[in-house]
Amino acid sequence: MEFRVLGTVEVAGADGPRPLHGRKELAVLAYLLANAGRSVPADELVWAVWGEDAPPSAHKSLQVRLSRLRADLGGGAARIARDGAGYRLAVEPGELDAQRFERLVGEAAALAPAEAAEAYGRALALVRGRPYADVADLDALQSEIRRLEELRLAAVEGRLRALVELGRHGDALPELDRAVDAEPLHEGLAALQLLALYRAGRQADALAAYRALVRRLDDVGLEPSAELRELERRVLVQDPRRAPRRPPTSVSG
Repeated sequence: MEFRVLGTVEVAGADGPRPLHGRKELAVLAYLLANAGRSVPADELVWAVWGEDAPPSAHKSLQVRLSRLRADLGGGAARIARDGAGYRLAVEPGELDAQRFERLVGEAAALAPAEAAEAYGRALALVRGRPYADVADLDALQSEIRRLEELRLAAVEGRLRALVELGRHGDALPELDRAVDAEPLHEGLAALQLLALYRAGRQADALAAYRALVRRLDDVGLEPSAELRELERRVLVQDPRRAPRRPPTSVSG
């Protein structure tokens, strides 16, 4: 079984995709997946799916949705088990894409640049869109959606940092341009863009990118960090510690 939440919520078995009954079943499953491994009290599930103004019939309706979900997923009560006053979704290691993603990102952070770039790439390949995209309007999922989006952004930054450290500026810069467009106030990405441009021999473009960031920050009443200002100074004076680097040359035997 595979559960996917890094995009729309999907379930797949050995025989292919498993369609779910409807919107409420999808919402129940999504909240159980966001709390995989934890017993979720029935009252909490009702609040998550029906909100603060849940009708009196919500608890009875929850039982119906859980019964349908068990049928959709297979495995019956072994897959969604009653656990005291709540319910626990059984998720085996490797079944949930968000857990695999988090593990890959954690492993990549400890690797040397070449291996890190590859590991971050494998992690990002799991991302199909906004987490829980088809139930992203549920208030109960907002903190988990933000956590996964921040983790994705950390993976993007980690991969691009590894590419810059490897001297692969031609690969990094188009992705950095897109990343900075998507996150215009993110100083980590802006610093990598500035550094990659400079190391690619484009000092004027690097300084222009810095000025553009300063304007964006100023528009929202912010200033660049001391670290970013120091990087701009080093680029301005052509500090040899930030000198352009050539990509590694491959040697054929």
